[in-house]
Parts: sequence; C-alpha cells; structure tokens
Amino acid sequence: MNTFREGPGANAGKIALVIDKGRNDYCGTACSYYFHTCVRFLSLHEMLFALEDLFDTLRFPEQTMKYRVFKQKTPRIIKARQAYPMDDIEKLTKNTEKTTFIINVLYRQNASWQGSIHWVNQNQTMNFRSTNELIKLMDSALSCEDETVEWDIRGKNIKSEEISKI
Repeated sequence: MNTFREGPGANAGKIALVIDKGRNDYCGTACSYYFHTCVRFLSLHEMLFALEDLFDTLRFPEQTMKYRVFKQKTPRIIKARQAYPMDDIEKLTKNTEKTTFIINVLYRQNASWQGSIHWVNQNQTMNFRSTNELIKLMDSALSCEDETVEWDIRGKNIKSEEISKI
C-alpha cells in the first residue's frame, strides 16, 4: 500500500508580490501561482496573514509547530478580490512602475518562513531564513535612501554605534 500523499506541487509556495510605490506601508497585490488568483492587501500585516492563510489552506509548506495564541479563532475563508488568469499575472509582474517580488516559501519551521525572494525589477535573488529577514530584504529594495534609526536614550539623540558605549 502506498502511503505517499500527493502534495500541491512546485508552485504551491510561489507568490508574486506587486508593491505599489509611494506608500508608507506595504500596499499591493499578492498572486498565488497555485490558485491563479490575486488578493489585494493594504498593509504588511494584512499581506503576511493572507499568505499564512494561503499556506494553511494548502497545508504546504507544512508547519513544523503550531502558533501559540491567547484566543482560538475560527478559520476564515479569504475570497480573492480579483482573479487573474496566469498570463495576466505574468503581465502584472512585468510592470516596471511597481516593485515586484517573486517569493517561494519552501519551509515553515520555528514559527517562521524559509525560502527565496526574487526582486524582478533588478533581477536579483536571495534566500531568506525567517519572515523577519524576508521583510528586511523587501524593505531594503523599497527604501529610497539608506535610513538608520536613531534612538533617543535618556533625552539624547544617540546613533546605534554609540549605544554600545552606554
């Protein structure tokens, strides 16, 4: 008896993210190569939860641990606000006026995602080891200039390299 379970396939964890430029937060469209549909998101939070719900629906990549929650929620069904045929998704990702990423989530281990991200506009690909690293990679592509955060410690405006001296 064969106990092998057919998985959703190679494109299950592959998502095209088209980010609208000129926004303070992540706003754009996430397109599933598996479902051939797109969902609009208005914030980074909305994007991450929509993708997590997609992966949960597919059960791919399989989670290695359950998230801890204060309150158990009922499963929700996300309806695609817009549905595009696959060739239209390809056209959408070729739009040079918007920042476009193709992410491929291969694993969901340690309550995070691991995979690769391809920045279509610059034809660069990098691997990421966590959801946080994925966000930092996307943020580095979206930021117009090199920005550093300066923390105001004890009423003084101190740069990060000076914090180690305190």
